[in-house]
Amino acid sequence: MVDVKGSQEILKLVENTKNQLLKLEIDKDFMPLKVGIVGEIYTTIDSYTSFNIDSILGNMGVEVYRANTISGWIIEHILKAVVPFTKDKGYAEAAKPYLGTMIGGHAQETIGNTVIYAQNGFDGIIQIYPLTCMPEIVAESILPAVERDYNIPILTLIIDEMTGEAGYMTRIEAFVDLLNKRRERGEVVKNLALSGN
Repeated sequence: MVDVKGSQEILKLVENTKNQLLKLEIDKDFMPLKVGIVGEIYTTIDSYTSFNIDSILGNMGVEVYRANTISGWIIEHILKAVVPFTKDKGYAEAAKPYLGTMIGGHAQETIGNTVIYAQNGFDGIIQIYPLTCMPEIVAESILPAVERDYNIPILTLIIDEMTGEAGYMTRIEAFVDLLNKRRERGEVVKNLALSGN
């Protein structure tokens, strides 16, 4: 920990840190795995509930994208009545072949964002939801069709008070190993053919 006093020392620390970061060697050929996180909003955004999945995956060299965010939820559910803009609902169109109507919760977002991630060449998807969340249970039953149609691995993690960190970690590590093996064998498919692009 660095002890700084006053704004000048803070600025100096920021400048020194920036210079140290700029000196780091960058492997421009490194292509991290890309994984999309979908599911029920609270379990996907709360780090305690998700056992810090963003950090776990990041430490494994995985680039993580989350469809659900607090800012997106605030825009869609609070600000849209006041401000004339809304969250992009491209997920609804993407989900239409699998789930054509909103059934509550985030099921349609889960399906649609999984399709969008697959169309954008992601390596895998992780669905997270709390035990007994009916909309996500419905989404989980539909995801095998998306997995088959887009050739993208999907891992579902169901969270409750009995979920153990060791088992959770084992499943995540095995999933990342699977994604790495697929890439090594050239099984990664850019899903652009199915996206219409």
